[in-house]
Amino acid sequence: MKHNLDLNDLYLFVQVVDAGSFSEASRRFAKLEKVLGVALIQRNTHQFEVTYLGDQYYQYCLSLVQQVEQAQRFIEQQSESKGQIRLSCPKELLDLYVNDMLAEFMATYADIELFVENTSRKVDLIKERLDFALRVRPYPFEDSEVVTKTFCLSQHYLVASPKLVKEPFKTLKQIHHYPVLTWVRQDHSWPFEHQKEGKQNIVYYPKLISENIYLIHKSAVKGVGIAVLPEVLVRKDLNQGRLQIISPDGWHIPKWIVHVAYSSRNSFQPSARLLIDFLSVKFAESDIVI
Repeated sequence: MKHNLDLNDLYLFVQVVDAGSFSEASRRFAKLEKVLGVALIQRNTHQFEVTYLGDQYYQYCLSLVQQVEQAQRFIEQQSESKGQIRLSCPKELLDLYVNDMLAEFMATYADIELFVENTSRKVDLIKERLDFALRVRPYPFEDSEVVTKTFCLSQHYLVASPKLVKEPFKTLKQIHHYPVLTWVRQDHSWPFEHQKEGKQNIVYYPKLISENIYLIHKSAVKGVGIAVLPEVLVRKDLNQGRLQIISPDGWHIPKWIVHVAYSSRNSFQPSARLLIDFLSVKFAESDIVI
């Protein structure tokens, strides 16, 4: 006897047995039993039990479903490891970490093409046809149309050369007595937090503004002014005494977020997701994590 089977019903049968419940599936399940001409499950108002034939049939169906899922995953993997990915990343983050990560990714997935724009400016992901942007920013994020995934936290310090500042500040107001160097073009203020005193925002008037954080770093080491810089950039200088942390006792800069941002209105291609997952693992292994 030839049965006119719907393969979706076989999948449904596997799901029902695995879940141990009919939920919304009773009508279609009854149809499957009618087509087969056998009872697959004995049920009442409180429970159900798989029949002997049903159990044997379940094993065949399960094998079929698993093969279909494996075939689907094979196709997904092929599409993940092909295609072009377009992303944006600040030059400093590229130089410190991401360049090595991207080189390893490209060596692993030879069929992927990569376009990288090294900029820290605000980008329009849709108009510029970018899959995502890597950024290091403090909270809060303002763009509600952007989805973010945090990779790790980055500690920032208020630092100065001992040639300019002899000892840490006693109060935050002392910031106004020294020239300020900044790599942030807008919002010239520094947020500080204290476990007992709460939060305080210090507005400053910069002597030097540059998007190149290395210029700010070198100028701070030379004693040109004070600056807020990431820990990974000033680590050696702090250890060797070329820079010192000058925040008043108990006050600190909140951690910044190293994250990826992509548009909620953009269709996300599998290869871009593959790269984001790859970067997530690499950042978790890096020494930027505080």
